[in-house]
Amino acid sequence: MVVPHPIPQRGIDLSRGRGEIVAEGLIYFMVLIRKICPRDTPQVKQLIRGILDKEFASEHQAYASPDLDDPARYYGGQKDIFLVAEKDGAIIGTVAIKEDAPDTALLRRIFLNKEFRGQGYGEKLLQKALAFCFEQQYQNVTFRGTATMQAALQLCLKEGFKETDVAEMNAFKMHVLTKRLKHPAL
Repeated sequence: MVVPHPIPQRGIDLSRGRGEIVAEGLIYFMVLIRKICPRDTPQVKQLIRGILDKEFASEHQAYASPDLDDPARYYGGQKDIFLVAEKDGAIIGTVAIKEDAPDTALLRRIFLNKEFRGQGYGEKLLQKALAFCFEQQYQNVTFRGTATMQAALQLCLKEGFKETDVAEMNAFKMHVLTKRLKHPAL
């Protein structure tokens, strides 16, 4: 899926060396959101571990990350998915869904390269993950994040998640956010 952004009819600005389409001072990027492939694993590991090490060092040390060794396999269940956002061949963002219970999905691995934050890509990744949850007939989607994960927590709240619990975990608080998916009555 290509992130839908309006494509202006004003022309292509090659002066920046990237061939981006520009209109009235705004730049519109094309990013592909797709299911992970095994060849993506090195880039995904580098992106996520780099962000964890720089921005969430204390939390990163507290938890193992076995899913990063082979995300395509770990999130390969029928009701699981690992999505990547790709721009010009580089993985710039991720989001994952793992079955937590038959009616509940666990939202995981919301990560976006710092250079691409604040441009709507995290929102598009989350919306694509929620659409997958809806297709899989999940009733609830849960996200667990620490207080230092403000961007991810705020993104989830913006998409309709509600805080349902706060748990003390070692030296930090774990916030639990849940979104109830509304399916049409049959």
